[in-house]
Amino acid sequence: MKYKVLIIGYGSIGRRYYDLLIREKNLFKLYVLSKRYKSKVNFINKRHEISHINPDLIIICSKTSHHIRDLKLVERYFSHKKILIEKPIFSKVEKLPNTKNKIFVGYNLRFHPLLKKLINLIKNKLMYSIVINCSSYLPYWRKNIHYTLSSSATDQKGGGVLKDLSHELDYLLLLKKNIKINFFIYKKISNLKIKTKDYFHLNASSGKTKINLTLKYFSLEAFRFISIDCKDKHFYLDLINNKLRIRSPKGLKTIQLKKYKIDDTYLNQVKSILKNKNEACSLKDGLKVLKLIEKFK
Repeated sequence: MKYKVLIIGYGSIGRRYYDLLIREKNLFKLYVLSKRYKSKVNFINKRHEISHINPDLIIICSKTSHHIRDLKLVERYFSHKKILIEKPIFSKVEKLPNTKNKIFVGYNLRFHPLLKKLINLIKNKLMYSIVINCSSYLPYWRKNIHYTLSSSATDQKGGGVLKDLSHELDYLLLLKKNIKINFFIYKKISNLKIKTKDYFHLNASSGKTKINLTLKYFSLEAFRFISIDCKDKHFYLDLINNKLRIRSPKGLKTIQLKKYKIDDTYLNQVKSILKNKNEACSLKDGLKVLKLIEKFK
């Protein structure tokens, strides 16, 4: 079966989905709604023209600040469709239209096999501490545009380290559902030429579990890890090098995926949604992350 996929927006994430899905021509037929004219097949410039398509999946990849507008467009023309909205779902908590479609939010790291394994391994375990860190350098993010012109650089476009790196909040809520915020820091502290905040630190707790989460995009050394101390084991997941270390009194076990690529999480997310597997981030969970972000703002 060949699936019709409509991609709305052709920025960096829209191009990423397009480039990934176009490789599987036998599985997907792609349409793109974008003002940027491209000499490729099935690029649409006029918004009403999407009504002529009968897509199996709609992926909203526009600027975060445009997500609610584009969702309303989709709701106007379609019903009983699957919609994947790139994370975070909106720039702020919005009043949703009465949706006639099934909505998912693009937290693709849920499909990383080692994160899935970690969540399964710590299930029902007493966790003493959770440390989450995601650090990178914003000017290295996008090759096609200067970082000062990107959506990350301004609040109006939905930027800021907390929104850009909200994957970490999503999988924190997968690890612990009820979180008590002790204190947090959310500010701009680097010399990056942006009008958004580039540093976030959260100190929280959940029952006996102590939580520290740090996000920043001024670090020249990239990190993306989860460190969990349990009663009888320590888990360390390195999401950049695709390595999970499990240490116990008996010794160290290491699981590494040498050939794994992060692009696989995007592709597996799309396939899971189309096959009705209910693994992707739901509308409800996506809104939970957004409401948590609103608390920090």
